[in-house]
Amino acid sequence: MTKKVDHPSSGGNLGDSLIESVSQAGTVDIAADAGEMALDSALEEGLLKDLPVFGWLVKLHRVARTVRDRLFLKKVASFLFGTQFASQAARDKFRVKMEADPAFRRKVGENLILLLERHDHFDKSSLLGKVFVKYISGEIDYDFFLRIATSVDRLPINDLRRLPSYNERMAAYDGTSGESFVNVLNADTCQSLYTSGLVGSGSAFEVTYHPNEVMSVLVSLIEKQ
Repeated sequence: MTKKVDHPSSGGNLGDSLIESVSQAGTVDIAADAGEMALDSALEEGLLKDLPVFGWLVKLHRVARTVRDRLFLKKVASFLFGTQFASQAARDKFRVKMEADPAFRRKVGENLILLLERHDHFDKSSLLGKVFVKYISGEIDYDFFLRIATSVDRLPINDLRRLPSYNERMAAYDGTSGESFVNVLNADTCQSLYTSGLVGSGSAFEVTYHPNEVMSVLVSLIEKQ
């Protein structure tokens, strides 16, 4: 009797397979092709079957039987599409690093699965892939990657898409002009950015907010889209 799997991340090998997919030669081409097609079509046509994570899921667990399963597959595909611009040299170096520490490899893979499951929009999964490229390329360390990943998870998708505009408005704010900061960003937006870890706060005559390094990284990635 086949054991029922209700939760995609319940099997540890799923995280390992995702890490293998990121580092595998050819992922760039497969992800790019999948991105050019509708993801539903890519899944139907089996375009992604050669990536370890999809082969593992489909062969062992026959996911995609439910809407939840299918949405999870699309999140994984979106994440891999986001990693398409990682150089093969960076992928190779990342693979060697992961193979040298299986426990850390498992940790990284499982954390990615948990993050992807939480996403409420595919754009978040694609953006997470782009942030992960910065990690595997050595531009940021793993702890900082997790900080950014947590912010992506927490921030409402509409605010995430407007980050470049918010960043521009905050950068242009002049506290000596007499203009109230609430005219730059309303209180609800400020609270959303603050609780998501994207801004710091200060106060002189009123509470103001300024972008931090996490927000700067996300803005740079969103503006490249």
